[in-house]
This record gives sequence, C-alpha cells and structure tokens, in this order.
Amino acid sequence: MAESAERGSFPRTPDLDPDSSSARNYLLVIGIDKYLHLGQLQNAVNDAQSFKDLLLARYQFEPENVRELCDEQASRRAIIQVFRKLVEEVKHEDNVLVYFSGHGHYDRVYEEAYWLPVDAEFEAETDYLSYGYLVTVIKALKARHVVFIVDSCYSGAALVRERDLATERVEKDPSRWLIASGRNEVVPDGIAGGHSPFSDKLLDILNRYANEGIRLGSLADKLTSAVINNSPQTPIGRPLYGTGDQGGEFVFHPRRKKETDLEVHSWEKEKPISFIGRNSLYRRIEREKEQGEANQEALLIPEMVLIKGGTFQMGSNEGEEREKPMHNITISDFWIGKYEVTVKQFAAFVMATGYQTDAEKGGGSYISDGVELLKQSGVNWRHNQAGNVRPQGEYTHPVIHVSWNDAVAYCEWLSKETRKTYRLPTEAEWEYSAGGGSGSRTKWAGTSSEASLGNYAWFSGNDELGTHPVGQKQPNGLDLYDMSGNVWEWCADFYESDYYASSPGNDPKGPLAGSDHVIRGGCWGGNTVGCHVAYRNWGKPGHRDDSLGFRIAH
Repeated sequence: MAESAERGSFPRTPDLDPDSSSARNYLLVIGIDKYLHLGQLQNAVNDAQSFKDLLLARYQFEPENVRELCDEQASRRAIIQVFRKLVEEVKHEDNVLVYFSGHGHYDRVYEEAYWLPVDAEFEAETDYLSYGYLVTVIKALKARHVVFIVDSCYSGAALVRERDLATERVEKDPSRWLIASGRNEVVPDGIAGGHSPFSDKLLDILNRYANEGIRLGSLADKLTSAVINNSPQTPIGRPLYGTGDQGGEFVFHPRRKKETDLEVHSWEKEKPISFIGRNSLYRRIEREKEQGEANQEALLIPEMVLIKGGTFQMGSNEGEEREKPMHNITISDFWIGKYEVTVKQFAAFVMATGYQTDAEKGGGSYISDGVELLKQSGVNWRHNQAGNVRPQGEYTHPVIHVSWNDAVAYCEWLSKETRKTYRLPTEAEWEYSAGGGSGSRTKWAGTSSEASLGNYAWFSGNDELGTHPVGQKQPNGLDLYDMSGNVWEWCADFYESDYYASSPGNDPKGPLAGSDHVIRGGCWGGNTVGCHVAYRNWGKPGHRDDSLGFRIAH
C-alpha cells in the first residue's frame, strides 16, 4: 500500500544551493500615507523606502528585482497585479521578500485580518486585501523562501498558533514566514518625519548586521525584544501554517565588501544614539541638545505662561459645600501650560518610553452613554470621546482617557528630558490662574457673564459632540486657553471635601494623604456649573474617561 501524504503537506522542492548564482532575491515594498478615504499616516512611505534603500545598499538585492508601490500607486488592483507577476516570474531557487506599511483592519465577526490599499473605503471589506488572499499568493509562489514583513494594525492576527522553533532551520529548505509589527492590536505610526517604532528597530538591526548577515529567525527575535522595550506593541515572527513551509530559513546575506562603499542612504544619515527612544526625531533632538540648540518645538514641550503670584479669595460661598468657605490664599510665582496637553504631545512621551497607560493595562476607559460612564474595552489615549481611534488630524485635541497616574508619568518624563521640574498644578494654582490671578476675578475662565461663556469655553451650551483642538476659543486674562470646558483637568492635590476649613494660607498643596485627587475645569459635555473656576471635582488616581485630561506646571 502506498504511503499517503499528511493532510496539508506540500511536495518538497529540489535541494538547491543557497549561493547559486542563478538565484534572485525579489523585493516588493508597499508604503501608504495618503489614503484617499481613510485617516492619513505620516511615516509609512518613509519606512518602506528606507527598508528598500538599506537592502539594496548592504544586502544581496538588485534594483532590477525590486518593485515599489507607494501612496497612489498602491491601489488594490495594482498590488494584485504585482503579486500575479511575481507568481509568474519567480523560480524555485529564488527568494521573495514583501514589506507592507500602512493601515490594517480586523473583522471580528469573520475573524479575518486585512491590508488596506490606498483606495480602501471605511467598512468596505471588499476593497481590502485579506490575509486569506495573501496566503493564496504565498502558496502560489514557487520561491525557496517567502518572507512577509508587515507594519500595520492587526498584522499578527494570522499567526494564531504557536510553533516550536527550537529545531535548527536550514537555509536550503523552503520556508514561508510572516514578521508582524504587532499581534491582533493597534500599532503606532511614530512621530512625523521619522519611522514607526517597528520600522526604526528593523532598520537599526539590519544596519548593525550588514557586514556579517543575519538569519530571519534571529532578526525576528531581536526585533521583538527591541520593540517591546520601547513601544506599546508586541511584534511576532513565525512560519505561516498551511503555506508550504518545510523548516527552512531565509538569510540576509551581506554584499561583498567592494560593493559597500556607496552613498549614504536615508536610513544611516542619523546614527543610533542612547536617548529616550530610537525614533529619528529624538536622535535629532539629542544632537541639538549636545550643540545647545534644543528647543521647545523639537521636544514637543507644552508652551508655558508665567503667572505672577498674589493673593486671592479661593472658593465660593454661593456654590456647593465643598467649595466653602471662601478664604484668602497667597500664591508664589509659577508657570502653567498655556494649553491642555495634546494627543501629539502625549504621543511623543509614549513613543519615547513605551509607556502603557492605566487604560491599556486595565482593559479600557470609560465612555458616557448620556446617563453614566460605562467601561469600553480597548479604549485608551489614542481614542476619541466615542471610543474611535483618532486620525492624525485630531492630534491637536487635548489627550483624554488618561489617569492621574498617567499625567504624573508624563511630567516625570518631561522633567528628566528637559532638566526642569514639570508637575501637575496644585488646586490653588489652578483656580488662581483660571480666575485671572490676583486682579479682577471672573466666575468662569475669561468672563463672569454666562451669556458670553461660549466665547471662552467648549461646554454643553455650544458642543455635546466631543473635544476640540486646543486654543480655538478666546483666552482668559492671563492668556490661558480652555481653563473652562473642553476637558476636565487633573490637579496634583489629594481631595478632601472639607479641606478649605483648615487650608494653610500660603501655597497650599492639599491634604497629606487621600484616596482621590482633585479634578477641575468642566468639559465639552458638561454644564456651566462645572465650568466655574471654583467648582471642585475629584477622581481615583487610576480613573480615566472620555472627558478627562490635564495641563502641566512648573
């Protein structure tokens, strides 16, 4: 009786010499920033082109075997056509490496992941490229090694099963691998003008091993370790099941030494340095700091306003009991943020440190249904008030879904990098500056007239949809924006409802201990009462929701 093949097995290709002069390394790079119907990205094209440049300069890849599809070139039809040509052209001794950088999508109903081409439309899966289709392409390719490196959201969803890679893999045997920038998760694009955290580490590792070469499995291991230590994502690299993998492993072979004296390419213009992150923006900042030229714009430091000290009456005898009694407080000079901390500024902190917020560690954030706050899984600082991922165009909005702990962590990071002591404002500093300092005090930030409040604040009277870019309304008398409305703001102090009865008169810093922290200012969906400069709110240090952010002081 003839021996039957195992279900799902593939016939082995002939043993081939990995160094055969007839073997070719094919490269297809796809990078999309300028989507026609979806949110724009910033670094996908730069990532793809830098990856191509590096392989052409330092490894055994030739220009005639490279295909590049960027932005408007990367339509669904064009990508499918290039894959078909590769399937027709590639031979058994060849290798194929595909790099994709762009949007990804995951359909939780059908449990299917997708690449999004440049012409993809929202919730139109028929415009997308499913992983099922990509597996079909991989099966059709006759190459010895096929490697897909994917930097997009949900790029690791296809790797749903573990596999023991302890067995040594042989280059001459066929392989089918996927290296993904994250598991079934959203992954960051990075700071504009640089690379994504995943691409930045990938380029760095390939650059460092360009003289000796590196095996794909080793690259995957090093890449995973490097990225998870610097970014809130978990790359994954493994063989793809059911595609014809036979235990082999692609090797990035270096060019011969005589070929390496080439012009400096984009990926090596900035050498890696020890700093807060490996993103090229921060490498530039470090050079500027060494030259004494670091500036606020480069570090994304919130703009600060000097508040001259003085004496004022804190609290309100007309408000709620926790606002009483009114009492004289003297404040020393201090600086406070002109605006609330934005998503872009908070993103710089996360990209530099890999920090995970309480929402990310605690299973989501809280969103109002109009009656109460309900926890929504997966929501964090990257999301808006409805729980949707913000497009880059909304990164000038105040960051929300951040806890007191997250705000303090941001201040500690900024303090370390600037050698200044950034912190949250005290409750007394906040109320002093919101109401106009020691001069003519106002009931709301900028005005005592409820009829004109809409000129100074986003609140339920003029907006119930969500946050707005900072600084769109008029500032108060101290040139501070959004002190009333837009988002609630964390203060440094512990909260006690009767603290005013025993508060010191000079620079009070709140109770010595407590279980809650002070929140001030009102928000986009709140009423006029919450926007009073004397109104007191509070929350647990780990609390986060759809209308809660912060500004900084020092």
